[in-house]
Amino acid sequence: MLTRIRTISGGGRDFRLFVLLTVLSAIIQAAAVLVLFPLLDDLFGGTPVDAWPWVLAMVALIGAAWALDILAAHKGLAVGLSLMHAIQRHTPAAILSWPTPVIPRSKAARLRTLLSTGAVEVTSAPVLMVGPVVTAVVFTAALGIGLLFFTVPAALVTLAGGVLMMLALMLSSRLITRADEEFAAATENLDDRLIDYVRAQPSLRTARRVSAGARLVDEALVSARRRTLRLLFWQVPGEILFSVVLQAVLIGYGLTVWLAVDNGTLGAVSAAVTVIVMLRVVEQVTGLSRLSVGIQSLNRTLTEAAEVVTTPVTTPTAASPTPPQIIVTDVDVDFPDGTRSLDGVSLDLRPGTVTVVVGRSGSGKSTLLRTLAGLAIPTSGSVSLDGVAAESPDLRGNATVVFQQTALGAGTVKDNLLAVNPDLTQTDLERLADASGLRGVLEEIPTGWDTPVGELGDHLSGGERQRVGIARALAKPSHLLLVDEATSALDAHNEAAVVESIRTIRADYTTVIVTHRPSTLSVADTVVVLDDGRIIEQGTPAELEAAGGSFAHLVQEWRNSASWRVGRGN
Repeated sequence: MLTRIRTISGGGRDFRLFVLLTVLSAIIQAAAVLVLFPLLDDLFGGTPVDAWPWVLAMVALIGAAWALDILAAHKGLAVGLSLMHAIQRHTPAAILSWPTPVIPRSKAARLRTLLSTGAVEVTSAPVLMVGPVVTAVVFTAALGIGLLFFTVPAALVTLAGGVLMMLALMLSSRLITRADEEFAAATENLDDRLIDYVRAQPSLRTARRVSAGARLVDEALVSARRRTLRLLFWQVPGEILFSVVLQAVLIGYGLTVWLAVDNGTLGAVSAAVTVIVMLRVVEQVTGLSRLSVGIQSLNRTLTEAAEVVTTPVTTPTAASPTPPQIIVTDVDVDFPDGTRSLDGVSLDLRPGTVTVVVGRSGSGKSTLLRTLAGLAIPTSGSVSLDGVAAESPDLRGNATVVFQQTALGAGTVKDNLLAVNPDLTQTDLERLADASGLRGVLEEIPTGWDTPVGELGDHLSGGERQRVGIARALAKPSHLLLVDEATSALDAHNEAAVVESIRTIRADYTTVIVTHRPSTLSVADTVVVLDDGRIIEQGTPAELEAAGGSFAHLVQEWRNSASWRVGRGN
């Protein structure tokens, strides 16, 4: 645990002081307990007044331990804050630099939890969990060593009993954690099956294979029940083990003290103090047992955070100052499950041109855009940037993306653009407003650039949010513009405004647009038709429509959909 905290926080001065202060406090607390031996011997001996120096020593030790605990708590809070900041700082970069192109759904869920709740929970963890663990271990060891000067048998039992209880606590915690993991895996698999089943409903109904999807859900339910029963198998021994060992240690300790008193090697006062010592050890360990669930949860959070922090970060390269030429050569992209999303794709994207990519759902359009953005790594083939082979950092540095659903950050309209490029001047902002079609929106709102956008932009309409998204994309000093279904959720007026924005800035970018709306074709130099990951048609809109192939059929479907109206004649 301490190793992970040092890795995540950087192991600076606050971390070292926190550990040192906690260790010193535990040693002083143990010394305060051991002072009871001479104190009670004098107090119940022939001259009780001789106990005063030991009383003063105990008070001084307790005061010192209290002061050290306060200082340790301050340093522990500083360490907790550094952990939170490290998680929040490293997680986005780690996600972008993840070793595999696609992050598994279960891993993505854990990363969301780490960023949303884990980062906050670790702020108090050093004080509330790490401190008690260090104190319990050091206190027990210090007491055992100190008892060697008073009663060797009790010292050995203290050390052995403390070790046994710690081991039992660790083992029981691991058994309980194993049970929790079994249950989490079962419910996670069931959730995935249910989500996939819901998403696949249209396809399953079309193919009349609903029963096949239901069968997979039934299998997941059976697996969940089986793993839940296995949970009991691991959880029950975990709950019992620590209690059994604790009772055994107490019985052993009682026998040791009784035998020592019986053979005269331990007096009545020392025997009473020895029992107090053992009860203090038991108190420390049982205190940890109450924290065991939280400690295991903290360990999982720290493990995730350490993986994030140690993930090698690939820094995007500086963007080309002019629109780049992108050449895609025989690119294949395979998913981890073996599915091929792109198959032998080759493209020549020239500066200042607009390429529109169309195709039915699942044809590979989004994967192509992710590949051009450096977010999906080709299984084979290559992508070059101005004649030079491009790796993911090169593409990420040159690409800027307008997403289908624009999620804005908290703050104002201006804040969202400055978050992408802090060097923007007011003149730059005005230029971006004109280029993105945002000017009209700002003029209609009294607060203009200082308008709060709300959580994820929910204070703005869909069209307003999308125009801010375009402005934010253009704020990045990059000249490869990738647009992913940016008009799919907009009405005709806002759709026309977005298309006009693209027309306005097209000369400054190499633009690729994924769409299933015909309006975008008006700005297209080239249309690429994808089917099952392959390019089946490529050319100008007029050429492809005249050819009467897949593109012509898609355009006709779009026109039919646009002219369809609900009415008596339909």
